[in-house]
Amino acid sequence: MVPRPFPEAFGRPPLRVGHSGSDSMAVERVPARKGFRPGCGWGPGPVSPIYVRDSGLLHSLLEVATVRDLEHHPKVGASWEGYAIEEIIKAMKPDAAHYWATHAGAELDLLLFCRGRRVGIECKRSDAPRLTTSMRIALNDLKLDELKVVYPGERAYKLGPRVEVVPLRAVLGGK
Repeated sequence: MVPRPFPEAFGRPPLRVGHSGSDSMAVERVPARKGFRPGCGWGPGPVSPIYVRDSGLLHSLLEVATVRDLEHHPKVGASWEGYAIEEIIKAMKPDAAHYWATHAGAELDLLLFCRGRRVGIECKRSDAPRLTTSMRIALNDLKLDELKVVYPGERAYKLGPRVEVVPLRAVLGGK
């Protein structure tokens, strides 16, 4: 008999970890929609990442006590990305939000369907994000109307046709 992961062993979904004060889960997997080819449907792909929706909970689990500890922690990028994804979904209120990846390794943090448009979101915790091969593949394969590369900086700029680097603050409406 092969041992199963703890939650499944008790007939529970793998990510029903707990609830915060609202009815949102503390830990969540963004629904995976991988290998999407317009006109061909969805194909199987890698498993989507798990995001801890409450950054305070994540920092506690990582034993991060101060901002300095966080800035030097190897998971600082993942922490920022999880926070950004959660806030972007709340601010943009998409019809659907998915993670997308291919077996070849191309991925997109968020594939949003917003009022009939396909919007790609890639979160980068860097000073000057650049256009990557994954982004080019996502643009073409998913036939994105636009791709926003969200970062913690202050100014927006174009990376190419339909691709713009945007400060997280701007995506959130100036919060």
